Amino acid sequence: MRIRVRSNTLLAILFLIMSTPTFPQTHIPEGTVNGKWLKQNSPYFIDGEIKIPRGNKLIIEAGAKVIFTGHYKLIVNGILEAKGTEQDSIYFFPSDTAVGWHGIRFMKAENFSTLEYCVLRNGKTDIRPMEEGYYEKCESDPDCDENDFDGGVILMNQSNPIILRCLITDNKSDMHGGAIAIKNHSNPRISNCQIKYNIARDNGGGIFCVFASNPIITNCLIFSNTAFGDLGGGITSQNYCSPIIDRCVIKNNETKYKGGGICFYTNSKPVIKNSIIIDNKAVLGGGIYIDEFYNVFREQPGKIDIQITNTRIENNSAEYGGGIWLRDAMGELKGATICNNRASIAGGGVHIEYNPFLFKFSSENPCNIFMNFARMMGNDLFRLGGGGAMKVSLDTFTVKYYSALNAEPVKKFPLTIKNFKLAQVNTDLYVSPDGDDSNSGLSSSEPLKSLKIALLRILADSTNPRTIFMDKGEYIFTETNDILLLDKHKYVSVKGAGFTEVIFGTDRITVFTPWWINTWALIIYSSVVIGIIIMIVNVRTRRFRIKSELEKKEFEAQKLHEVDEIKTRFFTNISHEFRTPLTLILGPAKQLLERFKDDKAKEQLDLIHRSAKKLNRLVDELLDISKIEAGEMKLKACQVNIVSVVKEMALSFHSLAERKRITFKLNSDADKITVYIDKDKFDKILSNVLSNAFKFTPEGGKVEVELKASPKSSPKERTLKSAFSPLER
Repeated sequence: MRIRVRSNTLLAILFLIMSTPTFPQTHIPEGTVNGKWLKQNSPYFIDGEIKIPRGNKLIIEAGAKVIFTGHYKLIVNGILEAKGTEQDSIYFFPSDTAVGWHGIRFMKAENFSTLEYCVLRNGKTDIRPMEEGYYEKCESDPDCDENDFDGGVILMNQSNPIILRCLITDNKSDMHGGAIAIKNHSNPRISNCQIKYNIARDNGGGIFCVFASNPIITNCLIFSNTAFGDLGGGITSQNYCSPIIDRCVIKNNETKYKGGGICFYTNSKPVIKNSIIIDNKAVLGGGIYIDEFYNVFREQPGKIDIQITNTRIENNSAEYGGGIWLRDAMGELKGATICNNRASIAGGGVHIEYNPFLFKFSSENPCNIFMNFARMMGNDLFRLGGGGAMKVSLDTFTVKYYSALNAEPVKKFPLTIKNFKLAQVNTDLYVSPDGDDSNSGLSSSEPLKSLKIALLRILADSTNPRTIFMDKGEYIFTETNDILLLDKHKYVSVKGAGFTEVIFGTDRITVFTPWWINTWALIIYSSVVIGIIIMIVNVRTRRFRIKSELEKKEFEAQKLHEVDEIKTRFFTNISHEFRTPLTLILGPAKQLLERFKDDKAKEQLDLIHRSAKKLNRLVDELLDISKIEAGEMKLKACQVNIVSVVKEMALSFHSLAERKRITFKLNSDADKITVYIDKDKFDKILSNVLSNAFKFTPEGGKVEVELKASPKSSPKERTLKSAFSPLER
């Protein structure tokens, strides 16, 4: 038995091993590769540096895994096509995350290389000590490749690959581009990718672009990347690199010095549009850093020409320029929203230095700048250094008070502002004909005296619309451009203070007390209210009285019921007490009737016996009364001959009729009349009727009992007709 069990166990283990799927493991040695890598042969272990030569194409099938066993790289001179699917990605990663792998290097590669739905992680460039003049040392060393320092997992050099829907994460660069380095006339397209948690030892924590490259970056999330050098926590673009950044989210990136989100540095024409730059950190330019640093004397116009369109720059932080830090640049801000950024020193929203040549705020598509904060100077706009005044066209501008703007120095910013916006959340505006225009108007104790045109277009917080409260009076305007818009504005409503009403005229606003709150109207309202109160009190008092009377009647009825119960119990007890001696009388009387032969004595004994039975019936009636009151009396009807029942009852009254010399007759038109009756109850009724007849009939009178049957009825439907007529002589 034990041997059989062991044999079965071994067979089960063998079956389990055979049923477990096994995957082939293909080892790719150092050298050149082409052809197609299939998922079924995955994973592919890379055991050295491999290269796709020009004229060759390597296709990696969806779902394949490529594992680098050491610090190796994949050099692409030909075409790499790695197209995964949403359900079946292609993975590139090292077998040892501490060592990492050197990444994919597109070196003068042919066009049409594509990475789609790929996961590239834990790539690393060569780890070399930071030394003075290491570039020169690298150039003199034939074994050193300067490209080995850049691009933690992807390097593009004179190449134009397409990178779509890829996850590029946890990569490190010894120099620039923690995830991707774009160099030397490379024009890649990077779309719908997530580039996050990458680190650059120098510049460009996520992406580094340099030397006349023009990448197009769309719909990408560039998140939580770090640059330990000077430039660009998320993206660094410099030296004639002109990227287009469209519909991207650049969030939570950080650098040691310039451009927490993006850094644009020297000679480029970048474009940012429809994007969100949020929660980034740096010393200069928490969101964006823009600088044409051509020479210390600034004798030539800047060569950065930047276009920022419909982009939200929010909640970034820096020492200078929480949202944007800009110096010596051309370009335009169109429809940008710069809000809730912070600077620990100056320029919470926008910090501008020296000569921003031809840089402007669009008047056709004005920006929104509001709710920024600087600890020392210029919450929203700050200007430092030379150059003339800048014309700033804004759609929305934040003010802490209605008489102050958050721009320093004000003379450097001739503002064209369509709308004002309060810095205080949930704060309304108060206006009074007797107020003072030097006040803020933010409380009823410090109202404004009048509304000016600028104040007629105040924007309030979109989620908490503001209200302008106006005291009673007439407000006349000499400039009437937009007075009527005030009552139709999306974010502002006008109300009269207290119980007043507001009327908008062509050149004035009138606030007055309506008729329905005048003194006589208030008296009428008070009278109606008092009358209603009195009516309610009367109704409640009447209800209370009726309720008390009902409770009293219920109490009396309960007491009467208790008295009836006591009376019933009394009759019941008395009846039971009478029944015992009557039983003792009836028994001997019956025995004597049977024993005596003397007719006279027998007649007297019969009288005694009948009287005792009558008394017994009276006792039973007392019990019946108690049962009736208790609701326990029930009829027990049965079929009987009513003639014999009446005759039997009539015999008990013959002696009484003789004593009172009353003629007593029983007349019946039939010997047998069958009816349904409760015999006991009928006897009692007939006995009472006859007793009353004999009681109230004088001596010599006449008592007759007449029985008649209805000729048309059946025995069960016959009615008893009895006539008891005491007749006087």
